[in-house]
Amino acid sequence: MPPSRTDTDTDNEWPDPRAVLRRIPLGRRVVVRSLIEGGERATDALGELVGRDEQSVRVRTRTGEVRVELAKVVAAKQVPASPAGVWRVAPFLRRGQVAVLGEGTLRVADGSVRTATALLVEELLRAGRPVFVGHPDDHEARAPKADGSRHPIPLLPLLHEPELTHEVLTRAHREIEDHLGHTVGRAMVHYTDVRPDAVDAARVFGWQGRVFTLPPGTGEQ
Repeated sequence: MPPSRTDTDTDNEWPDPRAVLRRIPLGRRVVVRSLIEGGERATDALGELVGRDEQSVRVRTRTGEVRVELAKVVAAKQVPASPAGVWRVAPFLRRGQVAVLGEGTLRVADGSVRTATALLVEELLRAGRPVFVGHPDDHEARAPKADGSRHPIPLLPLLHEPELTHEVLTRAHREIEDHLGHTVGRAMVHYTDVRPDAVDAARVFGWQGRVFTLPPGTGEQ
């Protein structure tokens, strides 16, 4: 981040952070420093730039989405993706009581299973986390285990709908509770999907949501 300005700095020495934030494409990783407590302190928001308007920007950090007023921004820049943070869904799904994997997370377009996700599913099941998969088929999905056998995973075909409305998510949540045989708090369901709009809909519904990304260097197998 740029250092604090001094009286000898010229107006052109450091770029206007608001102009910087307007140039950075949405979806890129950024750090935004802004003033808080009436300008007495500054705080940094580090994460994915997910939205902006004339007055503010929105940054999706590891703890949630943050709205930062542009008038309070003192510095901003794009930063490289953290290799350790790219496989973000693994710790995210571990923190939930129920893991739900939506479209594009377990299988690729040709139907083959992603090895990285299959290993994650195996780990979640070993830890006692229920795992559900959004899948259009009417039979049990099965993810390969490391020893070559297979895990049956309950399906949530409703999550394959093009639009995850409140009604669709309500029915899917009821199916989760029916399968488990007990009430599940919405915030206890951790959901990941390759579709950002589906993740946003899940968050509005009350589930915890995160866009699915693979670890660095991971192929499609």
